[in-house]
Amino acid sequence: MRRSLILGALMSLLLGLFAATSTAAATPGGVAAPAGWTKVTEPADVPAGVTLYSVANGRYVSTELGYSGADYAMLRARALMASRWEQFRLEFRHGATVIKSRANGRYVSVETGYRGGNYAMLRAKSHRIGITEKFTLYYQPGTGSFAFQSWANGRFVTTELRYTGADYAMLRAWAVKIGPRERFVL
Repeated sequence: MRRSLILGALMSLLLGLFAATSTAAATPGGVAAPAGWTKVTEPADVPAGVTLYSVANGRYVSTELGYSGADYAMLRARALMASRWEQFRLEFRHGATVIKSRANGRYVSVETGYRGGNYAMLRAKSHRIGITEKFTLYYQPGTGSFAFQSWANGRFVTTELRYTGADYAMLRAWAVKIGPRERFVL
């Protein structure tokens, strides 16, 4: 009950924060915009710290600063509470949404050069904005859910619940449509 009240209040707040427009046109990557969703074009007022809450597993998205090498700053929906590693900033630039991790000050990138189960992993590793750092942000009225579509490959960001261990709930731009694992609350 308490969670429903909190989510309802957050949805009302977010409706006032973002300007949105309906779209059914094709988006970057050639994937059609989802029916029933609105494209977020720019914020009316960007909050200082945004958290990404995965609807799929009920956890906050973290920037994994304790990882090294090719996994450094991987994004995973694994935190029960939001702290420093779970803070992000959304920026709207030239029609795209970019996500900046407040934990390390870097932009979130889609790793299209990776193969296999790590293909299109999200990592907060970039100092500059290119095609792999750009997303289209969608909002679904009535649910309070948001979805991110990568400009690099046209796929939607998903929470990988089938992964285990240190890769559990990794975020990847992998899905061709929006389902429960592609929904986030800001």
